[in-house]
Amino acid sequence: FLQQLKTRTIGEPFPLLQFIEARLPQWKQSVPKYTLVDFWYSSCSPCIGQFELLKPIYKQYHTQGFEIIAVTTDAASTLQQYKAVLAQQQYPWRQCIDTAGKQAQSIYIQSYPSNFLINQQGKIVAINITPERLATFLKKEFL
Repeated sequence: FLQQLKTRTIGEPFPLLQFIEARLPQWKQSVPKYTLVDFWYSSCSPCIGQFELLKPIYKQYHTQGFEIIAVTTDAASTLQQYKAVLAQQQYPWRQCIDTAGKQAQSIYIQSYPSNFLINQQGKIVAINITPERLATFLKKEFL
């Protein structure tokens, strides 16, 4: 168990890179300098609230090499709700479906939203970074 938890620590390779690359092959073509992989689901109010805070950060830094990949853990039965949220909110970043959170469970994600900031080499730079701290980090990195 501890060995598995070690796979989700800062400095280690992000354990679900192959899952993301398989679902979003175009992301692999132009791996950005930093990618925020954010786990959420459609009826998670804090998740949707955090996305609102991420919108201006994404808008400011996307062209400089920052990407967001939102990984929904909705069950098959709630995918319609997920699609409705996407249609309503118009998130500009990439979306990925982890049906019923099977991949999220494999890396012991137990609360939402949960996120991992990874660098171009696929290594974890931060875990559960707040939008405020993310903005500060990116501002320093993209000066």
